[in-house]
Amino acid sequence: MLLLLAMAPADSRMTDTGGPGIVPFELTGGQDRADEILAEWGEEGQDAARESLWIDFGFLLAYGTFLTLALRAVRDLAGGRGWSRPTPSAASRSGSEPQPPPSTRSRTSACS
Repeated sequence: MLLLLAMAPADSRMTDTGGPGIVPFELTGGQDRADEILAEWGEEGQDAARESLWIDFGFLLAYGTFLTLALRAVRDLAGGRGWSRPTPSAASRSGSEPQPPPSTRSRTSACS
């Protein structure tokens, strides 16, 4: 939320020049339209777009932090409920008895 507030002045400066904000620019779909927007913005709007780009890096950090914390919370919840992590070999057996990991099985087979 703070990042959106931080971007608001830059976005406002872009639209004050008569051009669109940063999101429509990012979704232009082609070089011709992007060039038109850059011309509409002029130097002031382009400076605001650069400022907005730097603030965008904060979103990358925020998304990464959020996903890391969310995945840890799910992991902790699953561990607290006794859920175990599915393994590819367990999923393919569809209900058969659990087997030791492949590295253990190969050593056991070699000894017999």
